Amino acid sequence: MKSYIILLILFFISLYIKAQNDLKNWELNGYVSDMTSYLNSDLANIDYLDHTIHNRLNFFWYAGDKITTSVQLRNRFMIGDQMRADSLDIFKNEMEDDFLSINIAEDNIFVLNSMIDRLWIKYSIEKLDITLGRQRINWGQTYVFNSNDIFNAYSFFDFDYPERPGSDALRIQFYPSYTSTLEAALKYENDSSITAAGLYRFNKWNYDIQFIGGLYNSDNLVFGGGWAGNIKDFSFSGELSYMHSQENFGDTSGLFFASMNINYMFSNSLMVQVEGFYNQYAGKYDLSFADLMASEQDIKSLSISEFTIFANASYPFNPLTNSSISIMYYPDKKGYVIYPSIDFSISDMATFSVIGMYFSAEFEYPYIGKKRDKMYLGFLRFKYNF
Repeated sequence: MKSYIILLILFFISLYIKAQNDLKNWELNGYVSDMTSYLNSDLANIDYLDHTIHNRLNFFWYAGDKITTSVQLRNRFMIGDQMRADSLDIFKNEMEDDFLSINIAEDNIFVLNSMIDRLWIKYSIEKLDITLGRQRINWGQTYVFNSNDIFNAYSFFDFDYPERPGSDALRIQFYPSYTSTLEAALKYENDSSITAAGLYRFNKWNYDIQFIGGLYNSDNLVFGGGWAGNIKDFSFSGELSYMHSQENFGDTSGLFFASMNINYMFSNSLMVQVEGFYNQYAGKYDLSFADLMASEQDIKSLSISEFTIFANASYPFNPLTNSSISIMYYPDKKGYVIYPSIDFSISDMATFSVIGMYFSAEFEYPYIGKKRDKMYLGFLRFKYNF
């Protein structure tokens, strides 16, 4: 009860500040959500029922025409069976592994965590932007599998974190023209590893085309590119990346990643898209469902199969109700994921969602050999934006 009170106080303070704030150079927005989740895994003998209250606060300060700063907080109160699991201590430690994350209160049934996942200052002058601090650097072009997104790879299944993880980085962006961008970024990790890379994006033949290159996690050189455009009425995008250890650059141990997406919107607002992904790393190493579900990912763990096929269809039944279903197929694992969802707009600010996930695939386990693992997840979420 004490933790609920703390979270509610944070929420109402934010609403009060927003209501009282009439200064044009300040901005506050965010949301609060209440979600019940269910997880069942036959092979792992897991049957969890959990509850999460999630509050986000986004503060912006526009200090003149050239300087913008932002502090954004993610506050979560989690209670339920997962907090009682054998992995509880590992779970709590992972939440506090970040130096800007703290467990305000915890017990063997709940955790109240507050995390600053954005903390940056931006200086802008003419065609130049310089941003320092924790920020989102998104270089991806496709919908699901972003091998160009070397700074902030993320899980497609982590729907309750739409902002995605940030990077502690220095980012310099220069805009030579309205259709071109030059970028350089340097990211520092808690384990002292560094990712440093550059990007050049331009428009040619009505396509946005980009090339990237740099150092990934201190020990790998990475090169790649991507594109986004249209083929008649179809949207068409893709990404290519190649990674190789800088110490053994002359050998054949490099890894290749490629994704391609095509989508089409029908006149009745039905949107259909298909995406394919090739992951050479997943073809060499055995990955699990846990790799797919992690919020912060490596581009090597974007899929559990060397080849992955993704399809999605979304359709608004009416202005207040939107539905979606996604399917992933993993040929190497004889596996698949079915991911349906439906959103009901209660008002302009509030939404109620029903979400399901079903995972099924074959994995090789020590001592017991190849077994099929099945995992069921269900979510009921109410979300209010302010």
